[in-house]
Amino acid sequence: MKADLGIYGQDSWTLRRMTLNYGLRWEYFNSYIRAQDQPAGRFVPARHFDEVHVPSFKDLSPRFGVSYDLFGDGKTAIKGSISKYVSKFATDNVNAYNPMFLASDSRTWNDLNRDDIAQDNEIGPSTNNAFGIRQSRNPDPNIKREYSIEYTGVFQRQLTSGISASIGYYRRGFHRLQQQDNLLQSPGDYTPVTIANPLGGEPLTVYNLNRAKQGLVDILDTNTVNDARTQTYNGVELSAQARLGEGRLTGGWTHDRTVIKNCSLDDPNNPIPAGALIDTAAGRFCDETKLGMPFIDQFKLSGAYPVWWGIQVSGVLTSYPGRQLFANYTVDRTIIPTLTQTSVLVPLIKPGSKYADQWNQLDLGFAKVITLNSTRNVRLQVDVFNSLNANTVLNQNFNYGPALDRPTEILQGRVVRLGAQFHF
Repeated sequence: MKADLGIYGQDSWTLRRMTLNYGLRWEYFNSYIRAQDQPAGRFVPARHFDEVHVPSFKDLSPRFGVSYDLFGDGKTAIKGSISKYVSKFATDNVNAYNPMFLASDSRTWNDLNRDDIAQDNEIGPSTNNAFGIRQSRNPDPNIKREYSIEYTGVFQRQLTSGISASIGYYRRGFHRLQQQDNLLQSPGDYTPVTIANPLGGEPLTVYNLNRAKQGLVDILDTNTVNDARTQTYNGVELSAQARLGEGRLTGGWTHDRTVIKNCSLDDPNNPIPAGALIDTAAGRFCDETKLGMPFIDQFKLSGAYPVWWGIQVSGVLTSYPGRQLFANYTVDRTIIPTLTQTSVLVPLIKPGSKYADQWNQLDLGFAKVITLNSTRNVRLQVDVFNSLNANTVLNQNFNYGPALDRPTEILQGRVVRLGAQFHF
């Protein structure tokens, strides 16, 4: 890494009941891969690779925030901000173009002379046709660094001397997202083939690759074109804090949505939706107007309060949305005899149409401090995780077949932990 430099200036200016915070950051990132040499190995010849250079990045990131004391009594504030953030970079940014890479190959071995040593004549042929061969991949000379713009607006109010609450809106949009373009393939190289959706019987389109284009790869990393990749976040958050005598209580609720559209520039079959708690449009769902992604809710309430005989009771109640669920169908030549690909994974249901159950969990804790003398004491602690012993399904099988929707992970059952801390 030649340079990872950031220079910024910031200022805060107060005018009566309003405070402005503003700043500007300039960032410079430059990395490359040194020339490399490796001697011959058992299965590969000697190798030399010239130095690899990739584009450097220079970016300006402004940030602006304002806070206003609405009534001048320090109890009610309105806040807002607009900020730009560039994506994080390290040496992994350039490693994608490193011609020296790790590859694996599995082979059969028949120990003909029974000496437990694998001689060359005892080892079967390679099972990886691409072993030791890196796919052609290069960055666009004009590629730009990804960035996001975040907008926030918050209303805060002190309700009483010990209770405050706030409500805020947050939006983040991602821009100049990077994407891979296979220069040797295009959507025109794929022919639609219609089969029946095994879930409902309606027509399902699978795209068959032109046999002459099979295996041709020349990847260009570039910034998104035609909105093939987009990502936006919108959320409303409500939170409150309270001091109740010697106790405390904190709670928050979030109503939000992340919509990700991630569509291949070349293969209309791919990519396939994947991931938890994200809404992904892909394959035949790449027309974002077809999506009706729901908002999801999260809730958390925690607190602690001293009760009788010096015992402190604490608890945390959390409620998380269930992960997004999918139904993926593996189409191979037993279904489409003329299929040129080995297989194609096709989503059967619309993204955002199916979610696992809400995940609720209550954790409790009990603690007591016993004083031994003026300098020593011991703190005894009993914690009960998932005290209601909920068995919510956290994950399940996405592959179409007899095991579709079969649970693969559930919430861990009730766990009791005993602890002691000695202070001296």
